[in-house]
Amino acid sequence: MKKIVVNKNDLVNNVKILKNILNEKVKRTNSKGAKIIPVVKANGYGLDLVQYSKVLIECGIDILSIATFEEAEILINANLGVSILMLSPINNETELEHLIANDVILTIGSKENLDRAEKIAEKLGKNVLAHTKIDVGLGRYGFIYNDFEGIKYVYENAKRVKLVGIYSHMVNSVVKKSAEDEFSKFKKVLSFIEDNGYETGLRHICASRPFILYDEYILDAVRLGSIITGRTPFKVEGLKKVGEYETEIAEVKIVPKGHTISYGAEFKAKKDMKIALISTGYIDGFVMGKQREVISFKTNVVEILKQIKNVFSKNKFKVLINDKSYDILGQVGMFHTAINVDGTDVKTGDKVIIKDIHVTHINPNIRREYI
Repeated sequence: MKKIVVNKNDLVNNVKILKNILNEKVKRTNSKGAKIIPVVKANGYGLDLVQYSKVLIECGIDILSIATFEEAEILINANLGVSILMLSPINNETELEHLIANDVILTIGSKENLDRAEKIAEKLGKNVLAHTKIDVGLGRYGFIYNDFEGIKYVYENAKRVKLVGIYSHMVNSVVKKSAEDEFSKFKKVLSFIEDNGYETGLRHICASRPFILYDEYILDAVRLGSIITGRTPFKVEGLKKVGEYETEIAEVKIVPKGHTISYGAEFKAKKDMKIALISTGYIDGFVMGKQREVISFKTNVVEILKQIKNVFSKNKFKVLINDKSYDILGQVGMFHTAINVDGTDVKTGDKVIIKDIHVTHINPNIRREYI
């Protein structure tokens, strides 16, 4: 038995704290107000897309954003009664027709995006809401910030597509100079649209980091992702980490002196010893970390140095059994992990909590239990 236990109260607490922070920023900047658009991609950051979304809606959220067609389809089928913002332009016409038919808010990031959406909306006899996407340096979807011809084309030719918002995503918000430059590019686009007699609609550029770091970039909305789950590189007073991996001891055995454990025979018992096995491995997300970006020399060097440090570190991956910490033995397998429980009364069926596992990486087939 293995599951992710989600404390609903902790999640509600985090939303409340983030709303308070947003309200304070709005007051400091004398703006007209802003809303939170939760990003619920990656299976609700590992907390189960539908269950996670339901709690957010109970907290007063009225719009959710996702990254893929498959995520949109799950939310459509869940019939949650909330607006859905698709953060990726969709050019597959079958998928696009399904989204338009179900009133998903589209992202328009090119002339082609608009033309396809207009064609399908006309076919269905529907109007469709959309946000314009601007690329201020990330190099993903959207109009390059100085492509004024393309941007103007969209606003001039949007008929059935109703442009009710516009957004971008910062590349390096931690560096203030970079953030200022990116925001300046976005503001020029906003001014261009308004100067040409069009309304921008809901403006948003802040994801979690710039939301915490800056007040002046709040605009009309902020897109918050993992910070809602309490996972952020910046300390935010009161936030709680949501989602804990729980399993149980599958088997306990005595291995003789000299016996090896797991692949590569990296661990050899120095005496007869008691070990425990859990049915959790890297297929479940255990010890799975962020993959290195192969085209970035700097990132590769940093990550290699981290791995070298880990080799000589005395710190080991640990698990909690009955609230006590235990070391794992040998390599983590695909489906199983061995634990050193020598000299203890640990037995089959005892509860195991794993802290060294990020909920986003956990196999989506594992049950999420809200309490």
